[in-house]
Amino acid sequence: MPPAHLWLSFVVASIILCLIPGPSLLFTIGRALAEGRRVALLSVLGNGLGILSQILLIAIGLGPLVTRSATLYAVLKVAGAAYLVYLGISTIRHRAATQDALAALEAPRKPARHAIRDGFLVGVTNPKTVVFFVALLPQFVDPARGPVPVQMA
Repeated sequence: MPPAHLWLSFVVASIILCLIPGPSLLFTIGRALAEGRRVALLSVLGNGLGILSQILLIAIGLGPLVTRSATLYAVLKVAGAAYLVYLGISTIRHRAATQDALAALEAPRKPARHAIRDGFLVGVTNPKTVVFFVALLPQFVDPARGPVPVQMA
């Protein structure tokens, strides 16, 4: 278990980063406005699973690979941005259906797996969390206290 001063530093850094809106928050707000609370909450679930995947991949060694490869990091950022653009265009293209559904007071029903999948893809390609986990998280790991991958996870 890391010492208390490392935990406190980690919590403060996490809170500061969480207060800065990123792609995940903007995506979720957009989903809530366009498709309602149910889809937004399912998107949050998927996003959390995507971020958990990031954590596990970084813990097993993807972190050093991304930090050493500017190309890999750039590809990850571009993939995440492209997916958000695709979702934005898709929302704009289908806005008439959303407006009709809102006018009828019935939200459009997409299968839950679609909202979870979209949230997962936004979460797993979120460059803000990649930067946090790759650049900031290792500072709070103490190799003398046990295996680094376990501490990172």
